[in-house]
This record gives sequence, structure tokens and C-alpha cells, in this order.
Amino acid sequence: MYVWRSYRFRLKPTKAQEELLTRYNRCTRMAWNSVLDLQKKRIETRNFYSEEETDSLLQRWSSESPLLENINLQPLRITLRHQHKALQNFLRGKKNFPHPKLIEKGGKFQFTSGIKIYDGEFFLPLIGKLKFTQHRPMNGEVKRVTIMIRGGKWEVSFLLYTERPDPIAPSDKKLLWESI
Repeated sequence: MYVWRSYRFRLKPTKAQEELLTRYNRCTRMAWNSVLDLQKKRIETRNFYSEEETDSLLQRWSSESPLLENINLQPLRITLRHQHKALQNFLRGKKNFPHPKLIEKGGKFQFTSGIKIYDGEFFLPLIGKLKFTQHRPMNGEVKRVTIMIRGGKWEVSFLLYTERPDPIAPSDKKLLWESI
């Protein structure tokens, strides 16, 4: 039987890596807020941009904006995919219209491919190797890495698809206290 397991650890970035992570965090927030502003203009018609349209916008912005230079667009695409799901929930009447993300307040971004985990380190494309405090073993196939900042401290969360051993079958034997 296979299950999803999540592991969260403290991240130990260097100063240069911390600046890069902060840049990724700002870029994902900027992409969310910029596309949300465009979506708000279409709220009356309820004809929102599709995922493909927002992806082409992102491609155009990456070639025009110096902020997005040498940035892996994968976390930004994932962020816009989450926004697209939030808009779909709004259209179905399940949730309110998504709100802008404040750049000053925490934040997170995700990677789903190009991830390699070593002992106490992991590799992300265009970021490189990052060290983390691994206080327990991880087994399984890495499906997603989420990097977040909380209270000024960087954390990493790994989502793994792993095999869980089958539960132990019940025994016919009586327990010690049942025989007394």
C-alpha cells in the first residue's frame, strides 16, 4: 500500500541562497498579484484567463522583466495553477474571490521536478544545493518540495510517495490479562 508522507525541516541557507530564496518568494507573490489584477478586470463577464493564457503571460514577462531573469518559472507556474483552482472554486460558489498576497508577510513556493535529495542536502534547479537539518530519515519518491519562511526562519517540506507496510493481522492468542 502506498501513502503520501510529508516531512518538514529547518533550512540552513547561506546568505547568497537566502537572497535567492527571497527573490523567488517575491517573484511568486508578484506573479500571483499581477495575474489577480488582470482577473479582477474580467470578474463581471466571469471569463477569466485560462492556465494556458496565464502561462503565456508568464513567458512574456520573463523575457521582459529583469526581476525574472535567471529564475526557474516552475514555482511561478505552480502558484498560478493554485490561483486558477481558487478562481474555479469562486465560480462554483465554494469560496470567495482570491485575495492578493502580501510580499512582507511570510510566503512559500514549490518545486515538483528536478529535485534530488542527499544526506542533509537537496538540489533544486537554478538554485543549487541547500542544506537542511534532517532529524529523521525519509524514504520514498519525492513528489514536491515546498520552501517557506515563517517568523524569519526558512523551512522546507518534502512530500514523498512511499510504501507503507501492511498492518499486522489480528492474532487468535489471548492477551496476558485476559487469561487471569
